[in-house]
Amino acid sequence: MLRKQIRDIYTPKIISVPPAMLVSEAIGIMHANKVSCILVFEDEALIGILTERIFILNVVSGEFDFTCCQVREIMRSTVLTTKEDTYLYEAFGLLTSQNLRHMVVVDQKDKALGVVTYSNMLEHLVYEDFLEVKRVSEIMSRSVCTVSGDDAVHRALVEMVDKSVSCVLVVENEHPIGILTERDMARMVTSQVDIFAKKVREEMSSPVITISKDVVAYDAAFIMRQEGIHRLVVVSEADQVVGIITQSDIVRGLEGKYIQILKEIISEKEAVIEETMRDLYNKTLYLDNILRSCIDMGVVASDMNLRIAYFNPAAEDILGYCAGDMIGRSLNEIHLKENVDSSLFDWVMETVRKTGQHSFMFERVKDDRKRYIQGNVFGVWDKNQDLIGYVLMVSDITERKMNEEVIKYMAYYDILTGLPNRAMFYERLAHDLTHAKRNRARLALMIIDIDRFKEINDSRGHHAGDILLKAMASRLKGALRGDDTIARIGGDEFVVILPQINGVDDATLVAEKIAQEVGRPFDIEGQECRTGVSIGISVYPLHGEDSEILIKLADQAMYTAKDKGRDNCTSNACLHPL
Repeated sequence: MLRKQIRDIYTPKIISVPPAMLVSEAIGIMHANKVSCILVFEDEALIGILTERIFILNVVSGEFDFTCCQVREIMRSTVLTTKEDTYLYEAFGLLTSQNLRHMVVVDQKDKALGVVTYSNMLEHLVYEDFLEVKRVSEIMSRSVCTVSGDDAVHRALVEMVDKSVSCVLVVENEHPIGILTERDMARMVTSQVDIFAKKVREEMSSPVITISKDVVAYDAAFIMRQEGIHRLVVVSEADQVVGIITQSDIVRGLEGKYIQILKEIISEKEAVIEETMRDLYNKTLYLDNILRSCIDMGVVASDMNLRIAYFNPAAEDILGYCAGDMIGRSLNEIHLKENVDSSLFDWVMETVRKTGQHSFMFERVKDDRKRYIQGNVFGVWDKNQDLIGYVLMVSDITERKMNEEVIKYMAYYDILTGLPNRAMFYERLAHDLTHAKRNRARLALMIIDIDRFKEINDSRGHHAGDILLKAMASRLKGALRGDDTIARIGGDEFVVILPQINGVDDATLVAEKIAQEVGRPFDIEGQECRTGVSIGISVYPLHGEDSEILIKLADQAMYTAKDKGRDNCTSNACLHPL
C-alpha cells in the first residue's frame, strides 16, 4: 500500500477562505465542516494555512482579539505541498520528519487539489502494512498525563504544557472517565469559557473508548476509523490506564515498513549505486528530487573522510552557506563556523560511529532574529555493515519553540492584564514564604477588590470593564517595589505579596500609596470614571505561618474593609485583627 500514489488517498474537498476574513468567521467555517484546517487563497493563489493549533496558540498569547483579527495575521504562510504522483511512502516521510499533520496536494502547475493527513493514510492502509507492528503495546505511549475530574481546566492546560502532550486523560481511582484534547481547548477558547472556574469534568469528552495493550495495531486503527477519533486509551484487565495510542503513534509505528521500502528502492538502484560507490552521494536525479522535496529539512551528506558530497537548498537556507562553496569541503568546517569546539565535534563523530546517530540543538542569528536549529547526525553503512559516510539533517524549529513559549506564558500569566495569574501567584507565595521562614523575615499579603466594578461593567459594557482592569493593573504595579508581586486571581480581584517588610506599618504605607494611585480618575474611552478598592491585609508570621491561613485572613479583612466604605470612591484598607 505504501507504494501507492497520493492521488489514490487524498481528500479532494478544499475548504478555503480569503486572508482578509475575520478569524472568528474562519474558525466557524472550520467547525461547521468538521475539519482541523482551512487553506488561505488570494487571487486564486495558495498563500497560507490556518489550523486549530495555530488558532489556539495565537489566542492564548493574548496578542490579538480573534473577533476582529484577520486570517492573514495568524496564518502559517509556509505550506507543505506535494504532487499527485508522489508515492505514499514519500508523503509519509515528509509528514513525520516535519512533525506536521496536514499536507496540500497540488498539480504540476502548483494548483491546490486537496489535502492529505494521517487520517487519510490510516483509511487506506491494509493489514499487510501492519505486519511489522503487531501489537498496541509495541507503539503506545506509556507516559500518560492525567488529572482529576474536579481539577480546574486551567490545571489540565498546565499539565499539557509541562508534559508537551496533545491531550490530558481524566481518571477516577485510576480508571479513565474522560479526556480533554487540543480541540476541546479550541472549543473553550471560542466559547470564552473561564478555565479557572470550570472543572475538567464539565468540559471533558466522555465516555472514553478503551482497548487492551494486546490488541493488534491494525484493529486499533480500524476502531479509530470506525469511531472517527484520533486516539484510544489503553487499559489493563482491571480497567486501569496503562497507556495511550494515537493516529500519530500508529503512523510512526510503520517506520520499519517505510525503511524497508526505501531499502527496496535502493536495491532497485543497486547498479547505479555500485558504479558511483567511489564517489558516495554522486546522486542520481531520482534521489536528488527526493532530497530537494524536503522543503524545511536541510540535508548535508559526506563520505567517510567528512568530505561534503551533497548540500540541499533547505540546508543553504537554514545554515546560511552556499552549496557551491561547501561541496568538496570538510563537514567539520560547518561546525567550526558555528563555534563548535573541535574536541566536541570529535566526540560526536565517535558517538555516531558507536551508536549510529547523535541529536543536538543550537542557536544562531538570522536577519537579526534568534533562530533555533535541531540537528541529527547519522552514520551510513553499506551492505557489509561498513561505515561509508555521514548524513547531517537540520531543521529550523524556531516556530515550535516560540509556540511552546506562548503556551507557557498563557499558563502562568493573565491574558488581559499581563500580570501573573493564580498559578504563578501560588508559586511566588510559596517561594517568598519559604524565604521569609528561612531568614526570619516578615511578609505581608494583600487582597484587593475593585469597588462597584460590577456596576461599571454592567452600565458601560465589558469592553469598558476590561479597560478599567488594565488601567488598574498598571497603577497597582506602579505603586509597588521591584521585588513585590502583583497578580490577578479573579474577575476584579488582585493580590499583592510584599516580601521582606519591617512590620505592619510598611504594609499600611503601601495600602495608602495604592489608595492615592487609585483615587485619581480613570479615562475610559474619553469618559471619566471614579472608583475605589477595598484592601484586606494579613502579615506573616503575625497572623499565620502558611499560605492558606494568610489568604483566608486577608480575604476576610478585605470584606471587612468593603463593608466599612464600599460606597465611597476611595480605597479602604483593613488589617486582620489578632
